Amino acid sequence: MASGGDETKKSRILVVGGAGYIGRHVVAASARLGHPTTALVKDLAPSDLAKGQLLQSFRDAGVILLQGDLYDHASLLHAVRHVDVVISALCE
Repeated sequence: MASGGDETKKSRILVVGGAGYIGRHVVAASARLGHPTTALVKDLAPSDLAKGQLLQSFRDAGVILLQGDLYDHASLLHAVRHVDVVISALCE
């Protein structure tokens, strides 16, 4: 129990596939609930305007964006190093 008010520490969340159809909602909800949120995305500067706007809205909400790929072991290790929870929103 926390003493002296609501001082609960929020979990640090990583969403793999954070810019995808489901992942974008998970990232937005996590950030809205005040969790330090990181999204692992394939491309930090997509040519798709809508995806670029989505990533900018994440940045504006304080989400950390990391470029990486499920098949790149080093990028996955880097991404999970400083989080408490990993949520995979990947699909094919």
